[in-house]
Amino acid sequence: MAIEDKLPLRKRKFIVSYFIRTFLVISTVIVALTIPFFGYVMTFTGALLGVTVSILLPCLCYLKIKKPSYLEVMFIGMVLVCGSSIAISGTYTSLKNIISHV
Repeated sequence: MAIEDKLPLRKRKFIVSYFIRTFLVISTVIVALTIPFFGYVMTFTGALLGVTVSILLPCLCYLKIKKPSYLEVMFIGMVLVCGSSIAISGTYTSLKNIISHV
């Protein structure tokens, strides 16, 4: 969508949109086929960044923006500990898989 919004063509938006999306899918397939451990790299990215963006950062931003009660701080602390352990174990496992297949 970001690529489509940058193009000045507005009349044939559907045709250009289909070509851009098709090109992105084909290029992703080519990258996935040429890089032998692409799945492991995606697992590493998901384990490290996915957990950070979806679990850890919202909790930290909530603590920074709002003055939570003691019970909320305890619950958020438990979520942060669990999220951090998931991120660490997922990142470790994916790095171990990458290293073993190199």
